Amino acid sequence: MLQAPKSSPKDITDISSTCFKLNSIQLRTLLENYRPAHDERLIPQELINNVAAVAENTADELMRSSGQEIQLEEDPELQLPFLLPDDGYSDEVIRGVPPGLKEFLDPLCATGLCRLNVQPKSSGLWTVYQENFKQIGSYKS
Repeated sequence: MLQAPKSSPKDITDISSTCFKLNSIQLRTLLENYRPAHDERLIPQELINNVAAVAENTADELMRSSGQEIQLEEDPELQLPFLLPDDGYSDEVIRGVPPGLKEFLDPLCATGLCRLNVQPKSSGLWTVYQENFKQIGSYKS
């Protein structure tokens, strides 16, 4: 939603379908507190009101029918079981750069937020880069 266009009435449908799990209060708060980029316009208040109205008729109604309260913050106890994701999760040692990681990081690297340094001769264990504090040197006052 934050990257999607938010300036014309046709954008209401896209925002509503993308953010169907957010209630009207959450959507209104996000949109009213959104700070546009240099090349973006402010979000028109009418658009915010219309997005919130759609959410009132969809997400809010579903929540009310299931006995949930419409509020800004989510309940810290989501009552969801802890599940490990099926796709792309491995509790084994991963060797090499996982597929798609470089492409995912490229925009972040281009802005200087991070760097990807491939270590082809690495053993694959992430702990190899941790060093004992005494090996690094001790703090001197």
